[in-house]
Amino acid sequence: MEKIKTIGDAYLAAAGLIHQTNNPTLDAVRCGLAMIRAAERLPAAWQLRVGIHTGPVVAGVDHRQKYQYDIWGDTVNNAARMESQAQSGTLFVNADTWRIIEPHCNGQSLGHRDIKSKGQQEVFRIDSAKTSWNSRKRDLRSPHQNENKSKFTAIVQELIHMKRR
Repeated sequence: MEKIKTIGDAYLAAAGLIHQTNNPTLDAVRCGLAMIRAAERLPAAWQLRVGIHTGPVVAGVDHRQKYQYDIWGDTVNNAARMESQAQSGTLFVNADTWRIIEPHCNGQSLGHRDIKSKGQQEVFRIDSAKTSWNSRKRDLRSPHQNENKSKFTAIVQELIHMKRR
Protein backbone atom coordinates (compact mmCIF):
# COMPACT_ATOMS: atom_id res chain seq x y z
CA MET A 1 0.00 0.00 0.00
CA GLU A 2 1.20 3.46 -0.85
CA LYS A 3 -0.03 6.41 1.18
CA ILE A 4 -0.96 9.09 -1.30
CA LYS A 5 -2.10 11.85 1.05
CA THR A 6 -4.28 12.80 3.97
CA ILE A 7 -7.33 14.98 3.40
CA GLY A 8 -8.59 16.32 6.71
CA ASP A 9 -9.34 13.20 8.71
CA ALA A 10 -9.32 10.98 5.60
CA TYR A 11 -6.43 8.92 4.26
CA LEU A 12 -5.96 8.14 0.56
CA ALA A 13 -3.86 5.07 -0.28
CA ALA A 14 -3.44 2.84 -3.31
CA ALA A 15 -2.16 -0.67 -3.94
CA GLY A 16 -0.26 -1.87 -6.98
CA LEU A 17 0.59 1.53 -8.46
CA ILE A 18 4.28 1.90 -7.75
CA HIS A 19 5.25 -1.49 -6.34
CA GLN A 20 3.91 -4.38 -8.37
CA THR A 21 1.90 -6.94 -6.46
CA ASN A 22 0.05 -10.04 -7.61
CA ASN A 23 -3.27 -8.97 -6.14
CA PRO A 24 -3.51 -5.25 -5.30
CA THR A 25 -7.27 -5.33 -4.70
CA LEU A 26 -6.99 -8.06 -2.09
CA ASP A 27 -3.96 -6.30 -0.55
CA ALA A 28 -6.04 -3.12 -0.19
CA VAL A 29 -8.90 -5.06 1.44
CA ARG A 30 -6.56 -6.79 3.88
CA CYS A 31 -4.94 -3.47 4.78
CA GLY A 32 -8.33 -1.82 5.29
CA LEU A 33 -9.55 -4.65 7.52
CA ALA A 34 -6.30 -4.53 9.54
CA MET A 35 -6.67 -0.77 9.99
CA ILE A 36 -10.24 -1.23 11.25
CA ARG A 37 -9.12 -3.91 13.74
CA ALA A 38 -6.22 -1.73 14.94
CA ALA A 39 -8.47 1.33 15.36
CA GLU A 40 -10.90 -0.71 17.49
CA ARG A 41 -8.07 -1.51 19.94
CA LEU A 42 -7.00 2.12 20.39
CA PRO A 43 -8.05 3.89 23.58
CA ALA A 44 -9.03 6.93 21.48
CA ALA A 45 -11.96 4.92 20.03
CA TRP A 46 -11.47 6.04 16.43
CA GLN A 47 -14.45 5.58 14.15
CA LEU A 48 -12.90 4.13 10.97
CA ARG A 49 -14.75 3.58 7.66
CA VAL A 50 -13.08 2.16 4.55
CA GLY A 51 -14.14 2.33 0.90
CA ILE A 52 -12.28 0.52 -1.87
CA HIS A 53 -12.69 0.54 -5.63
CA THR A 54 -10.58 -1.04 -8.36
CA GLY A 55 -9.73 0.58 -11.68
CA PRO A 56 -7.47 2.95 -13.57
CA VAL A 57 -6.27 6.26 -12.14
CA VAL A 58 -4.44 9.29 -13.43
CA ALA A 59 -1.31 10.04 -11.43
CA GLY A 60 1.00 12.98 -11.33
CA VAL A 61 2.90 15.55 -9.38
CA ASP A 62 0.91 18.63 -8.47
CA HIS A 63 1.91 22.23 -7.62
CA ARG A 64 4.89 24.37 -8.59
CA GLN A 65 6.59 25.18 -5.27
CA LYS A 66 5.82 22.24 -2.99
CA TYR A 67 5.46 19.08 -5.03
CA GLN A 68 2.83 16.55 -4.10
CA TYR A 69 2.18 13.19 -5.72
CA ASP A 70 -1.54 12.61 -6.26
CA ILE A 71 -4.02 10.38 -8.08
CA TRP A 72 -7.32 11.35 -9.69
CA GLY A 73 -10.16 9.78 -11.58
CA ASP A 74 -13.40 7.88 -11.37
CA THR A 75 -11.75 5.06 -9.40
CA VAL A 76 -10.79 7.50 -6.63
CA ASN A 77 -14.30 8.99 -6.67
CA ASN A 78 -15.92 5.54 -6.46
CA ALA A 79 -13.73 4.59 -3.49
CA ALA A 80 -14.74 7.83 -1.74
CA ARG A 81 -18.40 7.08 -2.42
CA MET A 82 -18.01 3.58 -0.95
CA GLU A 83 -16.37 5.08 2.18
CA SER A 84 -19.24 7.53 2.59
CA GLN A 85 -21.74 4.64 2.47
CA ALA A 86 -19.89 2.60 5.11
CA GLN A 87 -20.79 2.58 8.77
CA SER A 88 -18.14 2.93 11.45
CA GLY A 89 -15.92 -0.15 11.64
CA THR A 90 -16.83 -1.45 8.17
CA LEU A 91 -15.27 -1.78 4.73
CA PHE A 92 -17.49 -1.29 1.67
CA VAL A 93 -16.96 -2.08 -2.03
CA ASN A 94 -19.25 -2.05 -5.04
CA ALA A 95 -20.11 -5.03 -7.26
CA ASP A 96 -17.14 -4.47 -9.62
CA THR A 97 -14.64 -4.84 -6.79
CA TRP A 98 -16.63 -7.61 -5.09
CA ARG A 99 -16.36 -9.79 -8.22
CA ILE A 100 -12.56 -9.57 -7.99
CA ILE A 101 -12.25 -10.40 -4.27
CA GLU A 102 -15.26 -12.68 -3.72
CA PRO A 103 -13.27 -15.96 -3.84
CA HIS A 104 -10.94 -14.60 -1.16
CA CYS A 105 -13.27 -12.67 1.18
CA ASN A 106 -16.35 -13.09 3.31
CA GLY A 107 -18.95 -10.40 2.84
CA GLN A 108 -22.53 -9.70 2.01
CA SER A 109 -24.56 -7.60 -0.36
CA LEU A 110 -26.41 -4.73 1.27
CA GLY A 111 -28.50 -4.23 -1.85
CA HIS A 112 -28.60 -1.38 -4.30
CA ARG A 113 -28.07 2.15 -3.04
CA ASP A 114 -28.22 5.53 -4.69
CA ILE A 115 -24.59 6.64 -4.96
CA LYS A 116 -23.92 10.37 -5.45
CA SER A 117 -23.14 11.12 -9.13
CA LYS A 118 -23.13 7.35 -9.89
CA GLY A 119 -26.75 6.27 -9.68
CA GLN A 120 -27.78 2.89 -8.30
CA GLN A 121 -24.95 0.52 -7.37
CA GLU A 122 -24.91 -2.73 -5.44
CA VAL A 123 -22.86 -2.27 -2.27
CA PHE A 124 -21.06 -5.03 -0.34
CA ARG A 125 -19.75 -5.08 3.21
CA ILE A 126 -16.51 -7.05 3.55
CA ASP A 127 -16.30 -8.92 6.86
CA SER A 128 -13.00 -10.79 6.53
CA ALA A 129 -10.45 -12.28 4.18
CA LYS A 130 -10.55 -16.07 3.76
CA THR A 131 -6.89 -16.62 2.94
CA SER A 132 -3.67 -15.64 4.68
CA TRP A 133 -1.71 -12.55 3.64
CA ASN A 134 0.96 -14.63 1.89
CA SER A 135 -1.28 -16.94 -0.12
CA ARG A 136 -1.18 -15.26 -3.50
CA LYS A 137 -1.96 -18.01 -5.95
CA ARG A 138 -3.44 -16.00 -8.81
CA ASP A 139 -3.25 -12.54 -10.27
CA LEU A 140 -6.39 -10.60 -9.32
CA ARG A 141 -5.62 -7.51 -11.40
CA SER A 142 -8.03 -6.69 -14.14
CA PRO A 143 -6.59 -6.71 -17.68
CA HIS A 144 -6.55 -2.91 -17.93
CA GLN A 145 -4.39 -2.73 -14.78
CA ASN A 146 -1.81 -5.11 -16.27
CA GLU A 147 -1.44 -3.15 -19.51
CA ASN A 148 -1.51 0.27 -17.81
CA LYS A 149 1.22 -0.66 -15.30
CA SER A 150 4.09 0.10 -17.69
CA LYS A 151 2.39 3.30 -18.91
CA PHE A 152 1.98 4.50 -15.32
CA THR A 153 5.62 3.74 -14.51
CA ALA A 154 6.76 5.62 -17.62
CA ILE A 155 4.63 8.65 -16.71
CA VAL A 156 6.01 8.75 -13.17
CA GLN A 157 9.59 8.38 -14.45
CA GLU A 158 9.04 11.20 -16.95
CA LEU A 159 7.61 13.46 -14.24
CA ILE A 160 10.60 12.76 -12.00
CA HIS A 161 12.93 13.48 -14.93
CA MET A 162 11.14 16.77 -15.65
CA LYS A 163 11.50 17.87 -12.02
CA ARG A 164 15.28 17.34 -12.15
CA ARG A 165 15.77 19.54 -15.24
